[in-house]
Amino acid sequence: MGAITRVPGTATRNACYAITLPRQSQDAGCSEPSDRAQALFQSTDTDGRLYPANPSIRYDGPIVAADGWYAIQRVASQTFVAHSVQALDDSPQVGAVVSIHHGHIIAPERQETRGMNKKRKPTP
Repeated sequence: MGAITRVPGTATRNACYAITLPRQSQDAGCSEPSDRAQALFQSTDTDGRLYPANPSIRYDGPIVAADGWYAIQRVASQTFVAHSVQALDDSPQVGAVVSIHHGHIIAPERQETRGMNKKRKPTP
């Protein structure tokens, strides 16, 4: 998907990776959030960078701001995405930790556990 790339000059066990912007959001012509989303983000007094959300990517994290047009979600320590509220199936609450994918908002208690988060059976 182009979200991470290996740093040139690193190999196998000592490989380093860098996070990059998803190519799909750049190809869609929406590489910068709207002025309205940027103003909502600036009202949160947080440091970081705001990107437009790509509906085909799953974003996990808390909602830090929301109004009638946009919901701003923290997806990394200084990385935020702006979701269009009209494209979502529900209005997210500020402070809620949710997963957003294809316009669906999923609360953590409703998420399936997979991979590293999967609970293991206790060993006897």
